Amino acid sequence: MARSMKRKPVREKNIDKASERKEALLSAAGLWKGRTDLPDMAAYIRELRNGDRLKRLLR
Repeated sequence: MARSMKRKPVREKNIDKASERKEALLSAAGLWKGRTDLPDMAAYIRELRNGDRLKRLLR
């Protein structure tokens, strides 16, 4: 019985933290959308994935 009494407050505390994290993520969604001062991120990621950096590091 004492064990479940400890778990309930911990569970409630974690739920609060999770909802706060979700709220923060949702409020930040799209924050950088439409920025013109940033490079094309899709092209940048594609370049990283297709690059030869790993090969150069292993030499």
